[in-house]
Amino acid sequence: MWTLTLQIVMYALLLSFTVYIWYIEHRDIHCPSLNSDRKTCDEEGGMAFSGTQPSKNDTCQQLVNKIKRAGTAEQRSVKWRLALLMSVSIMLVMWLLVGTPGTLPDWKTFYLSVFISFGILLGMFIYYSYHIYGTASNWFKQSIRLLQNKGCINNN
Repeated sequence: MWTLTLQIVMYALLLSFTVYIWYIEHRDIHCPSLNSDRKTCDEEGGMAFSGTQPSKNDTCQQLVNKIKRAGTAEQRSVKWRLALLMSVSIMLVMWLLVGTPGTLPDWKTFYLSVFISFGILLGMFIYYSYHIYGTASNWFKQSIRLLQNKGCINNN
């Protein structure tokens, strides 16, 4: 009886934490801060790219700054949350389909499989963010600097 209760508690804790992380990730993607109202979320967008929507009233420098900020949005995104959400989802589906039909493994085995897949996914996300998107972002910034130096766009 104690073992079953512990299983239920540990799975409930993981489920609760995962739902909470999903809520935070959802807010992060759609709103500039966790306590933004719906109107602000609709107007400004997610945390990683908030304040980058161009406006007709923006000065040239404001537009350049918005372009620079938008160009680094992927690198400012929170990768560990996405890795955790994907890891829990993948392991849940995997254990339900491949494991004993209709049952989950012992909570320690499940937690370990989530931890391992989380590490793999997070490593991949960070690698791609740094090596692929980081390079593109740097070239993006260099291009803007060159445009400014050549007088194609305002320096002020």
